Amino acid sequence: MANILIYSDKANMALELITAAKEIGAGAVKAVTINDNDAAQVLVDAGAEVFNIENDAITIADTAAVASALAQAVEQLGADTVLLSSNRRGKEIAGRLAQIINAGCLTDVAALQVNGDKIECQRNAFGGATVATQTITEAKKVIAIRPRTFDPAAAGTGGSLNSLQVEAKPSAIKLVEVRS
Repeated sequence: MANILIYSDKANMALELITAAKEIGAGAVKAVTINDNDAAQVLVDAGAEVFNIENDAITIADTAAVASALAQAVEQLGADTVLLSSNRRGKEIAGRLAQIINAGCLTDVAALQVNGDKIECQRNAFGGATVATQTITEAKKVIAIRPRTFDPAAAGTGGSLNSLQVEAKPSAIKLVEVRS
């Protein structure tokens, strides 16, 4: 299946994305973390091949910088499908990333299914009155999956931690505090 890359700014949501990637046929799951060694280790323990970006110019509050870093990761790792969490930041990153890499984009996806060489995505339509099944026809895809759609990945084997270098301009946003 597709060469899938996952990213979420929350480790628990990234664990759900590992499950989603495996469900649609990803072999080894590749994950990106940004300036978060703890999350990287959680994903390694779940069996993912993790690429940690350490760059002080990138803050998670600057979605443009995160999208730019992810676009560079997509290029370096040869990914054609990116799975993100469809939380507040994830939705914004999804659109920005799709624009940068010329990909099709769907957010708030509630279910995934492989049909031949296409990934069918189900999401609410018409204000939640119906469920639409949609596919992305572009070669590159960005899919933001609603939180709690998939079970978190259990502990796995074969995980690894790698470093990934990306270029980033100093952020115009200063992150003061993160609250859960």
